[in-house]
Amino acid sequence: MEALAKGRPGFDFIKHLKDEKKASIRNVENLRILKFKKYVKKCIIKTYNLIELSFNTS
Repeated sequence: MEALAKGRPGFDFIKHLKDEKKASIRNVENLRILKFKKYVKKCIIKTYNLIELSFNTS
């Protein structure tokens, strides 16, 4: 593969772009996971606060 690429300077650039695209897709997925974890954490905290409130008022 590398022997073929040496004759075409644009080939490395295209490969580089493809690698960058894969990396950015991976980053987007990681961000989604992080946002979801934050959301879950927030929900757990809200639920915990509600339970605590209900125990305090009764």
